[in-house]
Amino acid sequence: MLKLIGATLVLMAATSLQAQQYNSFTASMMFDGLAGPPTPMVFNCSRGLPHTATVQGLPWSPFVVYGSPTLLANGIFVGAPGLVDISPTGLYTLFNGLTNPLFNTGATGTWNAPFTLTAATPLNLTQSYQTLMADVSAPTGARLTMATKLVVSAGLTTVAIALGDNDYFALNLATYGMSLPYYANNYSTIYVNANGYASFTTSDGDFTPTATEFTSGFPRIAAKWTDLHPELGGSINAQINQGVTPPTVTLNWVALPEWASNGFLHTFSVRITAMLGDIDIVHGFNSPPVASYDSLTGITAGSNLGPNVAIQKDLSTMYTTPIQAAANEAFHEWHGLVGMTYYAPSFSNPFDLTGRTLTFYGIGVGATGGSYFGTCTQ
Repeated sequence: MLKLIGATLVLMAATSLQAQQYNSFTASMMFDGLAGPPTPMVFNCSRGLPHTATVQGLPWSPFVVYGSPTLLANGIFVGAPGLVDISPTGLYTLFNGLTNPLFNTGATGTWNAPFTLTAATPLNLTQSYQTLMADVSAPTGARLTMATKLVVSAGLTTVAIALGDNDYFALNLATYGMSLPYYANNYSTIYVNANGYASFTTSDGDFTPTATEFTSGFPRIAAKWTDLHPELGGSINAQINQGVTPPTVTLNWVALPEWASNGFLHTFSVRITAMLGDIDIVHGFNSPPVASYDSLTGITAGSNLGPNVAIQKDLSTMYTTPIQAAANEAFHEWHGLVGMTYYAPSFSNPFDLTGRTLTFYGIGVGATGGSYFGTCTQ
């Protein structure tokens, strides 16, 4: 009987318009565990984030999932199975349990289909779905589930960044309709550098961090500016999360070796909140001190802007003593090695940020006078 109903579903959709179909105990369809109200349901399906479609009925029940570009304003009565709530125009079969035994509810009576929409899926694309479920308790042997319209919405986009030694990548945020406020300006491009920092306006291949270069150069967020070597392992990626309000951009350096594998592997990240301009520099417990080189952590507007340009801050003490900086004032701390002969200054200032998150709250950023309030958590 299911086969007959499935084959003639469109032909039977000729009677008067009715109210909408509801899920039932023996015929149910959900997305991410949601099944309304309202009925039919409109599900905002964000890109890049995991979702699950669920079909539920009696154990070992085959089913057919139909799709259509359009959700009907009122259902069309097709007899005992219920109401067709998706348009017969453009109707297609997505999953067919009549021809493929994979599409049945199994011993538990539940079939789950995890899925993730790619970043290339067009925003605001809509598709509507409804399932015809075998049901031995129904007069015709089948029932229809509730219909659901999926609307593609912005979500999480992950961009893998393949870099060579001392290389950098320009991430165009305008592609996602975003910009980031930082000190006095807004930027739609952020440069992700292999050597542990992100910057605005430009980048370079410099792997020798000094406080002078940091504060006099381009605007930069240094999570752990040091000589890293991504060609020997690890990975770098950017995650643009538009599924939260406001959106965020997170840059991840994962298990990167020091140059020539002379030291440890390093995992750390930078998260920037759009509109607010808040910044998190996250050093987990896989972010050890650099074994063979110096490193620098902090934020700067560059171009020697702001007061106290040459004065370092003890970033780890922001845990107990937060710092309110002035307009354009930098936060930076250089970490060197005892007896270091590579770069000046050649004194010891041991790295003490492992396991800590540095947070810089934007104060009026994106406009003249923008500054930050810095704190630290463990």
